[in-house]
Amino acid sequence: MQDGPTAEKYTELGDRRAGLGEFDEAIRHYHKALKARPGSAGLYIKLAAACRGKAESGKKEFYRLEADALRKAVKAEPFNEEAHGKLLL
Repeated sequence: MQDGPTAEKYTELGDRRAGLGEFDEAIRHYHKALKARPGSAGLYIKLAAACRGKAESGKKEFYRLEADALRKAVKAEPFNEEAHGKLLL
C-alpha cells in the first residue's frame, strides 16, 4: 500500500495549477512528481512549460530553468522530439 500522493496525483495537481496560471504551485507539484518518478521526460516538459509561464509573467530567470528542464528531458529520452523542438525555440 502506498503512503501519500503518487506521481500521477502530483502531476494532476501541477496540471490544474498551471491551467489556472498558478505557476509557482505547478512547479512545486511537478518537482514532487519528479521525486516520485525521476527521469520522466514528460514531467520535465511539463515543468519547463510552467517555468516558461512564470518567465513570461516577468520572472525572466525562469527561462534558464525552462531550458534546464528541457535538457533533462532530452537526457531522459534522447529521441524525444517535443523536448528537442522546445529547446530550439
